Amino acid sequence: MYGLLIYDQKGIERNGWFINQLLSHAEKIGEELRLTSSEKLYPGVRGGAPFVAFPDGRKPDYAIVRTIFPLLSETLESMGVRVFNSALVSRTANDKRATAALCARLGIPTPDTVFLNRYTFDPDAFSYPLILKSADGHGGKEVFYVENPKSASEAVESLKTGDFLLQKVVDKGRDVRVYLLNGEILAAVERSSAIDFRSNFSLGGSYALYEASDEMKDAVKKICKALQPIYLGVDFIFDNGRPLLNEIEDAAGARMLYRLTDLPVHRLYLEAVLRAAKNNE
Repeated sequence: MYGLLIYDQKGIERNGWFINQLLSHAEKIGEELRLTSSEKLYPGVRGGAPFVAFPDGRKPDYAIVRTIFPLLSETLESMGVRVFNSALVSRTANDKRATAALCARLGIPTPDTVFLNRYTFDPDAFSYPLILKSADGHGGKEVFYVENPKSASEAVESLKTGDFLLQKVVDKGRDVRVYLLNGEILAAVERSSAIDFRSNFSLGGSYALYEASDEMKDAVKKICKALQPIYLGVDFIFDNGRPLLNEIEDAAGARMLYRLTDLPVHRLYLEAVLRAAKNNE
C-alpha cells in the first residue's frame, strides 16, 4: 500500500523527530509512506468530482492527516482514500462547539457552555467570571479568564475568528489527557500549573502519569464508539474534583508519552493505521 503523511508546513518544522520515526518505521517494515504538506494538496472539485493535487498525481490508499483541515479529510474520503483520523473526527474535535454537543448527546459530563458569535454577542447578558474560548483554538491559545463584560469584549475582539464559547469556571490549573489508540487507553497524563489557569504542556505546565478514573474510562469508551478514531487525545478538567470532558485533540502530540513512558508511540500508531487500512475497517 501507498500512504501519505500530511502535516502543515509549520507542523513539519515542529515535529521533525516524530515524522522521521514514522517514516523510518514504515521503511523498516516495507511500507511506502510519503510526507507532504497540506499547503501543496489543493483540495477542490474538477470535472464535477472531488479532486486533490496529489504528489506526482498518485492517489494514496490511505492518508495520515496530522493537521487541522477537515475539508481536506472530507475530500480525500470522497475520493475513496482511507483517512486517519476520519473527517468526522476532524470536524468534531476541531470545533469545541461540536465536541460539547457530541458529549451532550452521549451523556458525558462537560462544563456548562454557551455557543456564541462576536457579531451577536451581548457581554452584559452573562454573569462573570467565565472562561472564554475560540471555537477552534488549540494548545491553550485563545483561552481567556474574563471577569466582567469589558474583559469579555476585549477577549472577543482579539480572536482570529468570530465563533467562540463561554464556559463555567471550574478547578483551575489542572487537567488530564487520556491518550487513545484504536479504542484502547494508551496512557493518561495529568497536567498542572501553579502560575496559570491553563495547564497545557506547551505553556509550561508540569505533567505526570495518571490513573484514569472509571468516569473517564466510561467517557472515552463512548467517544470511541461514536467517532472510531485511530489515535486521539481526550482532555478532562475538574469541577470540585469531578472530571468533566473538556476537549478532544485530533492531531494529538506524543511528547509527554515519550518523556514519561517507554511506549513506541510511532510504531504502535503506524501499525494500527496499516491494520485498519488493509482490513478496510
